[in-house]
Amino acid sequence: MDATTEDQLPGNLYEVMVSCSELADLDEFTKSDPMCVLFHKQFGQWKEVCRTEAIRNTLNPKFVKSFILDFDHSLPQNLMFSVYDIDNSSTDLGDHDFVGSAEFSSSELIDPKLSICTRCKTLRVAGRSRGRGIISVTSERIVDCKEKVTLHAGAHKLNKRGRIISSKPDSYLEISRSIDNVSYQPVFRSETVFKSLHPRWRPVEIGMQRLCNGDWDRPLELSIWHHSGTGDYKMLGRKVTTLRELKLLQKHGHYKELSLVPRKGSKRENSVKIQSCGYLRFFLLHVACEFSLLHYIQGGLTLNLLIAIDFTSSNGKQGEVMSLHDISNEKKTPYVEVIESLGGLISPYCPDENIFMMGFGAKTRKSSATNHCFTLPISKSNTPYLSGIQSAVDAYRQAVTRVRFSGPTRLRPVITHVEAMFVREPTQERQAYTVLLIITDGVINDYDDVIERLISISHLPISVIFAGVGPADFSVMECFSHTSLSPLSLLGKKVHSPRRHTHFVAFPRENGVCSNVETLARETFAILSKQTTDYLRDRDITPNPPRLRYTFSNSSIRRKDTTQTTSPMTRVTSRASLVSRNSVLEPTCPTCGSVLESNLANSKSMSDLVKVG
Repeated sequence: MDATTEDQLPGNLYEVMVSCSELADLDEFTKSDPMCVLFHKQFGQWKEVCRTEAIRNTLNPKFVKSFILDFDHSLPQNLMFSVYDIDNSSTDLGDHDFVGSAEFSSSELIDPKLSICTRCKTLRVAGRSRGRGIISVTSERIVDCKEKVTLHAGAHKLNKRGRIISSKPDSYLEISRSIDNVSYQPVFRSETVFKSLHPRWRPVEIGMQRLCNGDWDRPLELSIWHHSGTGDYKMLGRKVTTLRELKLLQKHGHYKELSLVPRKGSKRENSVKIQSCGYLRFFLLHVACEFSLLHYIQGGLTLNLLIAIDFTSSNGKQGEVMSLHDISNEKKTPYVEVIESLGGLISPYCPDENIFMMGFGAKTRKSSATNHCFTLPISKSNTPYLSGIQSAVDAYRQAVTRVRFSGPTRLRPVITHVEAMFVREPTQERQAYTVLLIITDGVINDYDDVIERLISISHLPISVIFAGVGPADFSVMECFSHTSLSPLSLLGKKVHSPRRHTHFVAFPRENGVCSNVETLARETFAILSKQTTDYLRDRDITPNPPRLRYTFSNSSIRRKDTTQTTSPMTRVTSRASLVSRNSVLEPTCPTCGSVLESNLANSKSMSDLVKVG
């Protein structure tokens, strides 16, 4: 959300960061493992909102996880920060030792004149006068940032630990951002690499808002720490820099390098013998803007939707009531449900809502052999492009009466045809992405051929969505799911897909009805959006300037090109800008900026939204 002024938006998003010092030690043999829990007071009752991570063996924790709160300046809000000593893996707070709590009001945490505000209070337990430590709460107004920073870091020539018996350190990387140029609050903490003077940590992606709140010149502290496991945290070296300086840093071969210095005020800082604490290396440092699918669509991205229907005999005989293709009495078959729900979400973003329909696994009247890829509708004109979802449904219904169900289920011809006819490498000027929706009732028979074909086209701008209908067992198809732990690969071959460009979703039916078809369609569309934006981002393709606008008409989105008119270009604003403007002449959709019909306008104000998220 954009950073907005108080008179523009009833509520403002703030990031709240927490740290503690001098906590009471409730463990007998080790130090406490503190965790902070945020509570929000509603109707006189404290309700839990969120928790930070637990940090092992420390009495001075600085929590990486922060809270995102929506403060309404016109309404007082009460918050309570409670600290617990985590003793086990239970999620029940009653199973852990209570260290203490402190209450804050919204007026204490936000100052309209300041973007950053820090408040400190003593943690206390009800009925006891003695304090249990100090809690520091810092709130900062969030600046809208679409960029994400991808980095892969390592260290080189770290110093050994110990004076008498020296050993290699167990080190982790910590990145902290400056708070009013006085202190630093950690925003990232890596995993620990054990017993190494040259550790290399896993690549990580950090939002620019989280890293520096959109400020390229904000001081960042990059520090490497040693943790012995008994509460002994020792800084091995640090470097204060900015994101801009890191970006402009010259490469030494295949990495960028920074020299680490001792911690400020430590004995090593004044030591003549120790002139360097090692080096911090960045093997990858990339800043990319995180655009949504809508940004690309507004800039002219063309989505090509192709739908392939399974007409194999496993669907049931034509005319039977139990057939998945039973269209008697205008019955809505499972195929129609998927076309209308999932296809209905994608088609509005296609040029003129054009859809290319295909069928497979049937015999047409022109041939006695099984055809594994034919276009719909089956007519003399054989027009492949259909305008709108209803035209696609009509073409499907017509095909049911004109083909003879056959088999087996082979999908490679369909994928090969789509690749040859529609898929082309995109450029910055000509942005296009193809979506192939395959609706089938069972497991495919050319499984290995399909896997091989999908791997070979993974570098192309295409996503293949497999929609399963009917009562068949689709467990074999789960390998196509976007959430699958392993990438697509061939058994016995060291070949795998470099990216996720497939997804499988089953549409189960109970008593002849799929109750959650709309939910499944929305989840699948979200996955498709991510696959599209990830592909374009990896090829450094950014959205072009907005030149498209959408209006709602008869419950469907109409796409209009405004570049050929003489009027000024219509600027599509962000969600935050839309909800914050009081001078908007027409009601608009808060998600995509579309102009709504007057009867669709929602009069609900932002004050009615949840204040704490």
